[in-house]
Amino acid sequence: CNGYLGRLEPAIESWQMPINNFMLATAPLDPARARRINRDNVAVVDSRFVVNYFHLSPDRRLIFGGGENYSARFPADLGRFVRRHMLAVY
Repeated sequence: CNGYLGRLEPAIESWQMPINNFMLATAPLDPARARRINRDNVAVVDSRFVVNYFHLSPDRRLIFGGGENYSARFPADLGRFVRRHMLAVY
């Protein structure tokens, strides 16, 4: 149940801490742009405390994960939240 067990087992709710990490997908990229972004079409992850990770989908969308929060609430605009982290990389 990850960080969302509180309603199922209230006795441990105060002992848990949800950590959320979010992803987005771009529109399909033209082949040249996809190669510039990820030349070898590999999965990439950095070594920061809050990691960024990405890869290309079969239809050449950039699937990018980055940014996190420590709450049961998600950001109001997930796309904007993750886009900020993606633009810091690109």
